[in-house]
Amino acid sequence: MHLFNANFLFTPQVIHHILSFCSENSYQHADSLAASFKPVPAKGKEFFTERIEYFGREFKSISSQLSPQSAKQLSGKFMTLNENFINMLERIKFEALGGYPVIYQNIFHYLYEQRYFSFIMMNVKNSPNVLITTHFNAEPKLSKTYLLYNNLYFWSIIGGMHPGILLANSAFSKAVTANTKNELGDYITAFNGICFSLTVKRPSLQMNSLGEIYSEFKEINTGFLNLLNGINNNSAGIYAPGMFASLPPSFFGGVRHMIDEHTAIKEISDFDLSRINIPN
Repeated sequence: MHLFNANFLFTPQVIHHILSFCSENSYQHADSLAASFKPVPAKGKEFFTERIEYFGREFKSISSQLSPQSAKQLSGKFMTLNENFINMLERIKFEALGGYPVIYQNIFHYLYEQRYFSFIMMNVKNSPNVLITTHFNAEPKLSKTYLLYNNLYFWSIIGGMHPGILLANSAFSKAVTANTKNELGDYITAFNGICFSLTVKRPSLQMNSLGEIYSEFKEINTGFLNLLNGINNNSAGIYAPGMFASLPPSFFGGVRHMIDEHTAIKEISDFDLSRINIPN
């Protein structure tokens, strides 16, 4: 996967790969939000549900039309659609879901990822040779250090949110063992700890100062990915006896979405930074 590999330029194949990742995640976010919206007596529910479903269809349409030849043109369509989707999520956050903390948490999570996608695709739009995600925090300098820092910080935020989203699902929380709940809580703390450690290092950031945090992130992400696979596959000790079957298919769709993301994140962990031909 090339999403985090800064040594690759924006060839049609790389744009295709990036846009595939972003568009698939986006329609999954829309589908998940539409499903979670249904049981909530929110203001403007019919209007917002219709708009969410529209965005899901449009993101899916982009995904289905993608090829290396069409990717550059479709990236512009994605950018416009994504900005409108972000605006709609902001409206839902303030006009419909205030006071519904579980879905509000999901909205915040989706917003953060959609804004991240905008930064990635903005680089595709503005330059054929810019480093992917290096500008996420608007850093003026292009370097391996900030490339790694930005990706570690962003995906640790997302990693910390995922266990909380699972635990906030009442059916899941009732179905799993106390040990599973404790383990998920530990991963919240662990991912948040990466963010804290990165911020402490930021004033005098050097590549060698990220080494220990980088190693810790790899270990945390691998462990959490293993737990997610266990949750999806009913591994021993995850669920109370007989409770796995009580969860609806839509829940496991969300789990697989997380698995896909944390598998993609592994590229940060597995990638050899020495292959990036830019300064530290």
